[in-house]
Amino acid sequence: MTDPNEFFEIIRGVIPLSLLVVLPIFIIVSPGPVAASHEFNVYRMQHYDLFGVAYGSRNSLLSLEARTVDSGTVTRRCILIRWQDLSQEVFEGLSRQNAGGLLVLLPQNISSLSPAVRRLLILTVHDSLIGSCNQEMMEKEQSLLYQKETQIPVYFATETDELNEVYDEVQRLGRSDKRAGATQALVSAVIANGFQLYVGGPQPNALSDAKISSLQGLLRGLGAEESLPTIAVVAHYDAFGIAPGLSFGADSNASGMAILLELIWIFSTLYSNSRTHGKGNLLFFVSGGGKINYQGSKKWLEDQLDGLEAGILQDCDFTLVLDTLGQGNKIRMHVSKPPKDGKPADLFFKDLEAAADRFATDVSVEMNHKKINLNTESLAWEHERFSLRKIPAYTLSHLESHKDPVRRSIFDVTYDLESLVTNTKIIAEALAHRIYPLGVNESLFDDGKLIRRENLQGWMEFLTSRSRSPQLMLAKDDPVVTVMQQFMNKYLSNVRIITAKPERRDPDFVLYDVPVATMNAYIVKPAIFDLFLSALIGLYVLTIYAFVKYFPIVFSLLKPSTIYQNGKSKVH
Repeated sequence: MTDPNEFFEIIRGVIPLSLLVVLPIFIIVSPGPVAASHEFNVYRMQHYDLFGVAYGSRNSLLSLEARTVDSGTVTRRCILIRWQDLSQEVFEGLSRQNAGGLLVLLPQNISSLSPAVRRLLILTVHDSLIGSCNQEMMEKEQSLLYQKETQIPVYFATETDELNEVYDEVQRLGRSDKRAGATQALVSAVIANGFQLYVGGPQPNALSDAKISSLQGLLRGLGAEESLPTIAVVAHYDAFGIAPGLSFGADSNASGMAILLELIWIFSTLYSNSRTHGKGNLLFFVSGGGKINYQGSKKWLEDQLDGLEAGILQDCDFTLVLDTLGQGNKIRMHVSKPPKDGKPADLFFKDLEAAADRFATDVSVEMNHKKINLNTESLAWEHERFSLRKIPAYTLSHLESHKDPVRRSIFDVTYDLESLVTNTKIIAEALAHRIYPLGVNESLFDDGKLIRRENLQGWMEFLTSRSRSPQLMLAKDDPVVTVMQQFMNKYLSNVRIITAKPERRDPDFVLYDVPVATMNAYIVKPAIFDLFLSALIGLYVLTIYAFVKYFPIVFSLLKPSTIYQNGKSKVH
């Protein structure tokens, strides 16, 4: 083949074919989603305003390269960290280094952890609601205390095999980058794979039409209703934790709700029989918004005491609040003001002590006195809402202090059924002594038939089967509220819903959406690979261009020369 035009035609046919073969290879190895990708549910950190103060993570969008906390660079990266490695100091350090996001990996089966370990892992949210922990164990816990809002998107996810693989790979890459020299790090950045974490969707919006539902029902005593003594029994049904989607609140306050619902059945059964129809009204109130400064009780008190028609609550002997009664061997009666001797509250406390001595010698009853602190944003206990309105009230709980982080924890997922049954029996017995003319040694519950163990367990399983954070329970057909309303309609009279909603101009609270999201983890090339790939493609195209443009010159230089000697040609 001696004609350069023929060779050029061959090259012109080969180059497009080469581009079709080579360029797809570059595209395949270029940054972007490849064959390996992962998708998992994540739970966004709490996001709400309380009395005009913003708390929690204000952003939800995320599209960043993943790194672990021990890697060399965290700026504009999404940091993966296990819960046991997270602390307030670590979080503040990541904020100072301008981390772009945070994904916290939680233990896979929290319920399998021992109570001591769960207590060490327990999470408090911010000191205006909970306060600092004074116990020595709480001082050692690796907790995250939020004093103010953060702009970093913070997500939580339960550990899975797939997520652990992502974490291990990201950690390996981060450590190799940290140990490598400059040249080795550059080479590693070009050839290694990384993970891009992505959470899309809209930014979180305020739930301006948030409506918190509470339920009221009455069990009428025998006789003229207005002349009978009235006892109110109250428990809030919502739960709270650092992540709304993981707030199941077994002890606080599914246990209090389970006891209240069982008391409804016990006394409705007694009141349905003319021989055991008590001469006292029992007013039951299931309150919502307990974890946001007891908004349900606040609205109920306003309706009952400030309305045009006087409510039955005005003449209430006392209000009994049930909060966190699913564990422990103590029942503590928290009061804002010690009751006077001979008053209904004092008599009820003595009845509690007698019932504990009768049914559970290992359970002690004690009274805790704490004055109402009006200088804090939030009240300590729910009974303080009633005490401020001059209604005698107190809270029963196995906790010594309202500051106990169990009351607002994503790790509150277990309870002790034996303690729950025993506490129900003691409280029911003490209430019965306030309603019926029973002697000191008389009891309605000696045979134990009225205390249904399986029903208490069923209520606990139902209430803890879903997250009960306030922002997740705003729907009209919320299953928890619907089931409780149906149950109360069956056994009580005058059942009605009380709705609390924030004021438009100066709201006490503001809740936000996007509590749960889907996160995608894509295997990608590092960002520096873009530069390397662009340079490589540019060099490739430039080489082809130069070869095509200057091919005639190169061909002429390489073309064999022909010399004629003595009439014969000789090729050199």
